[in-house]
Amino acid sequence: MRKLEVTSFHIKRTVAAVIGGVLLGTSPLPAAAISILNPGLEDPEMPNVFNTSFSGVHGIGTGVPGWSSNEPDSGGSIRVDYWYLGRTGNNVLYLHGTENQNFYTANFDLGVALQSYTTYTLTFDVIRWVGVTENDYVQFRAGIYTGASYEERSSLAEISGLFYLLDDQNNAVDAKTVTLNFTTGEVPLDTKFWIGGDALGNSADGHRAHFDNFSLVAQVIPEPSSVELGLAGIIAFGWTFSRTSKRRRLDA
Repeated sequence: MRKLEVTSFHIKRTVAAVIGGVLLGTSPLPAAAISILNPGLEDPEMPNVFNTSFSGVHGIGTGVPGWSSNEPDSGGSIRVDYWYLGRTGNNVLYLHGTENQNFYTANFDLGVALQSYTTYTLTFDVIRWVGVTENDYVQFRAGIYTGASYEERSSLAEISGLFYLLDDQNNAVDAKTVTLNFTTGEVPLDTKFWIGGDALGNSADGHRAHFDNFSLVAQVIPEPSSVELGLAGIIAFGWTFSRTSKRRRLDA
């Protein structure tokens, strides 16, 4: 009898170890930040001027490091001390008010390919233009994209339209953070991947979008095959344990 009790204890401990190993093997890995060059528009190499376009100061000279545009003379970085109370540092990213003026990070893909079975979280601040923003909203489209080219992009996660700079009690705020999440399935190798955005017919400065403090985090999740394998292992072990227990009872 004593020997049977010890054997049962060892079997239970083995089952626990198997389950623990499966859970460990199928748990998400720690989140890792993906580097965005000049995420707060504060690169020290930028000219210390009021208005720096993507291609340089009004199209001449150094532009905004890490950022580019399909209309490089339009939009860019504004360096100003008091108009944008919600910003970090002096600079914010701005877009002019046409649908054709887009922004995106250099090389489109942030230096990495879109990975399979990975959750991406993009955050950025939307900033009030103090004394100019009307009716507490700005209008834009921004998000995480993929596709053969920026013009042919498809949205993975996106925010679009009117964005109100209000808190939960509808009080005006100087800045508000947007968080976008997207989880991939199986992704072909070398899939293009970038963040970007557009103004949406913002001809009136009162609704022009301004941004700051971009970050992108990736977290690898278990592939479905790993989870299925782990569950199959537990079921198989449980079936073997059940048959062994029955055989012992019959032998007794």
